[in-house]
Amino acid sequence: MILPPDKSAPLLARSALNEAIPPPVLDSRFDDARLAASEIVTNAVRHADLDQGRDVIRMVIEADDDHVRVEVDQRTPLNDVRLLTPGLGLHRVGGFGLRLVEHMADDWGYEAGPPGNVWFEFRTS
Repeated sequence: MILPPDKSAPLLARSALNEAIPPPVLDSRFDDARLAASEIVTNAVRHADLDQGRDVIRMVIEADDDHVRVEVDQRTPLNDVRLLTPGLGLHRVGGFGLRLVEHMADDWGYEAGPPGNVWFEFRTS
């Protein structure tokens, strides 16, 4: 799926997941997968320095009997991917999306690129 690099992208990503993966596949973890998709797409919108008239965000959803995998690609490299830790003197709003992804998904990772790629997986069994 091709997403625009703007504030509509997270909603479109959740909608794509709704269409591609019927909720029973992940049972009670379906909302976690939707939130994880929103988080990594939001990061691409906020931090990838993408041009709204030229660039896109590409999201790939794969599912089989064993797992659901979501990948998000952006044209630019991922130069400063890090997991922020709450409570270490950081008085900020936001910035903890990848920590959420790490907590909810069974596995996740990234390739700095370019293109930059962030992915996560949920096991279905």
